Amino acid sequence: MAQLGDLINKQYTCKDIHTILSTKLEELRQKSPEHFSKPIHALAAVDDSIERQLEQLLQQERKDHIGKRIALIPYHLENLHWVGILIEFTENERIKRAEYIDSVNGSNITPEKLQSHFAQVYPDDVLQVKHLQKEDDHLHSAALTIENLLVAANIKHPTVIERSKKEESISSPTTHIPKEGNEYERRELEQKLHLFNSDWSKEVPRDVRMLSGKIRRTVDQTNVYEEQEKTKDVEEEVKYVSSSSLPDDKSKVHELKKKLDNGL
Repeated sequence: MAQLGDLINKQYTCKDIHTILSTKLEELRQKSPEHFSKPIHALAAVDDSIERQLEQLLQQERKDHIGKRIALIPYHLENLHWVGILIEFTENERIKRAEYIDSVNGSNITPEKLQSHFAQVYPDDVLQVKHLQKEDDHLHSAALTIENLLVAANIKHPTVIERSKKEESISSPTTHIPKEGNEYERRELEQKLHLFNSDWSKEVPRDVRMLSGKIRRTVDQTNVYEEQEKTKDVEEEVKYVSSSSLPDDKSKVHELKKKLDNGL
């Protein structure tokens, strides 16, 4: 029996995925044309079960386009879920980056079969894994793949795919935070720490600020009292032993006087 995830993803045919990706790409082009410094093409979606389909698509893309460009390819992986492939070309037709983007948790490598098909057209290049938004199940792989391809092309900021409350109770999404976002949070925390340290004396009540000084003075005074008590004890013992005529006690007197002279 087919899994629920397979059935839901099957509702999105290769034609559907290509249409949705092309539509969103055009919407972003109209909204923010400054992000399209080079052509970005949404290629036809590939079904992994069709032999050599990826090879043929890549060969056709190379005939249809030249120069700087980005190619976005939705890929239905092994009849399981959708993944994305991004290829960016330089002006002289070299590959600047080739990325494999899986939208489901648990996969950290490019499938060998996919890599092999890619190498048939570009033998000197390798698909590198790129981690963006991921989830634990396959239910949203189609929507996440489209989202991730647009983010990877640097024309869209990442957003969390909305889901129903019922789906939220089944599994929780794992959202990738871009490097830029991590860097911003780090700088913000450092600034807050600096402000806290510099303003501590202003924010803390006067009585609390005086507490550390009082503690230090109390410790110093206690040490003085302890030394004075030790001196008194030795002096009393010297007086007592001095009154004795025993030779052993006389030697004790001598040792105690040395202690007093040396400050205990």
